[in-house]
Amino acid sequence: MGCDQSKSIAIMEGNKIPSTHSCSTVSINSFDDESFSSELYTISNHGEHLHQLLTSILDNSAINNNCDDSQLWDRIIKICDINPTAAAYTEPESFETPLHLACRILEQSHPSATQDRTTASPADAIRVLIQCCAESVSKTDIDGYIPLHYIIPHSRRPNILHQQQNPQLNHIQNQVTVLNLLISADYDSSMKYLSRSDVKFSPTDRACTPLYHAVSSIQDGFFQQ
Repeated sequence: MGCDQSKSIAIMEGNKIPSTHSCSTVSINSFDDESFSSELYTISNHGEHLHQLLTSILDNSAINNNCDDSQLWDRIIKICDINPTAAAYTEPESFETPLHLACRILEQSHPSATQDRTTASPADAIRVLIQCCAESVSKTDIDGYIPLHYIIPHSRRPNILHQQQNPQLNHIQNQVTVLNLLISADYDSSMKYLSRSDVKFSPTDRACTPLYHAVSSIQDGFFQQ
């Protein structure tokens, strides 16, 4: 599958995106940011612009401990709809792709308990990135990690199994969906990564397998009734 699936047209809830070159899988009809949309048609390098957008969200998170942006996921879809090759961009120094950054943002974000159905979800946008450039699923960054690494919880999660209104529930559901998307897109690369025993989730962590880390990040009593 190539990075430019120029003839794909996405459908969500029966609405087609009005484009003959879209990689999107959700409708962007509800996304009404005219200034942003107009700006995109004047940009020469949509991949670099997408990388800057995602990086700015992560930079804001480092400053304000908040990685949420209600329109971020819609904007990712809009950029890929205008130019699908934006998803194939690789930052020349960090070797990060938009998919790496999007996974990092989702892992660090904390969406509200009630999602606005007129707004794309993180899983919607990440699905678009994968469809536009399936090869990015197996690309490694400067640290040697594929995007899958960044969607695995990097810290312990609270016990929400029986707390249906907990704001973290939607967040974890999005993570599970994205995990499935990444593994399905490149099963071999995913299994190779998950089998590694030299993975670190923070500079102070001991190396371990991603599976061990994922299990150890679950709070005590998570599976108890």
